[in-house]
Amino acid sequence: METQIRHPNLLRFEGRALPLDRRSPEAVHAVDFLKREIKQHLPISFSSKVVEACLNTIIGQPLHCLSEPEPGCDAPAFCATPYRRNVGVITEARVEAGFLKIVGSIYALHFPEIEPAIRQGGLGLCVDFLHMKEEMKTEGGIFEPDWIVFTGATLLRKDLCGFPETEIRIIQ
Repeated sequence: METQIRHPNLLRFEGRALPLDRRSPEAVHAVDFLKREIKQHLPISFSSKVVEACLNTIIGQPLHCLSEPEPGCDAPAFCATPYRRNVGVITEARVEAGFLKIVGSIYALHFPEIEPAIRQGGLGLCVDFLHMKEEMKTEGGIFEPDWIVFTGATLLRKDLCGFPETEIRIIQ
């Protein structure tokens, strides 16, 4: 019988990344990673039908986090969407109880400051996605994507998340 060794650099997490079939309480920010721009957008709503159809696109995508200020960035820790700061990977995703739930691993040896920050609480998740149509479906001032390609999730303070009821926790 073989003994399985736990990898010291992989710290498992689970999170409610996105509430489904409800409108964000505020307008969300749209990040254009290619242009390195952040723009104010409309409130957003993700249908469970669309998210279920696109679940496969989030597997293998990164967990982003700006856990400490970077040179040239005024934002304090957990307050900004980083352009290239991948601190983990998403390995599973499912729709459950009205949320997109994700599971994955944080690179714990490379980013040791993230585990205590998650355990302390107050952090949530914001999904990253592409919707590349020229005409975006908006109804009643709400952006409702009819298809999406997930490109990861960002770990942020809950008060900065588009949906403050998101959460993340360590599951080891």
